[in-house]
Amino acid sequence: MTERSKEPGGTDAAKQGFQNPVAGFGVTFKAMFKKRLTEQYPEQPKTTAPRFHGRHQLNRHPDGLEKCVGCELCAWACPADAIYVEGADNTEEERYSPGERYGRVYQINYARCILCGLCIEACPTRALTMTNEFELADSSRANLIYTKEQLLAGLEEGMVDSPHSIFPGADEQDYYSGLVTHAAPGTIPQRAVSKGEKPDSDESGRGGVPEPSAQRPGAAHLGERSGS
Repeated sequence: MTERSKEPGGTDAAKQGFQNPVAGFGVTFKAMFKKRLTEQYPEQPKTTAPRFHGRHQLNRHPDGLEKCVGCELCAWACPADAIYVEGADNTEEERYSPGERYGRVYQINYARCILCGLCIEACPTRALTMTNEFELADSSRANLIYTKEQLLAGLEEGMVDSPHSIFPGADEQDYYSGLVTHAAPGTIPQRAVSKGEKPDSDESGRGGVPEPSAQRPGAAHLGERSGS
């Protein structure tokens, strides 16, 4: 090899300048003869992984009360500033969660959300989780802002829609310890005065408070502790 070939613009440099485009086109030619992967979507939706990061969900306790306490930690943890939370105080006449506070306003802007899951890690009560739903596209930006009503999990067997009274004899710690497994017999929803509903003047409604004689099946530990 001569000294001239080692200099910039020599034989080696010219050969490399010719090989680079050819190598690039080689990747294209190889892909041309491979079998094409065609997914028949949306006729055949793709099955996602069990821990797929999809649309969020606000969870409930087994009796129907909400797990969100309005602490706003999820909003602080969000790197895209996609979550907006307003907390409010519970009252005995209008209770949404077992604790002192609940999430009065909860919004997630999916035009910003990157589905990273950091909000899930920050939630201290496991109120916020992510589902396998990934069809979030829409033609309007306003429709991409999901409200609390859209994110709140549906009612399952043994639940009563919030607001309603706390399980008799239980406290917040009992809920997070798993001692409350369903709503107490006789539990009825309270009037959501903060949402514009008129207060119930009928004394027979008792504002969602179960009758004193109501038993507590599935929560025997609470009965033993209270001496019943």
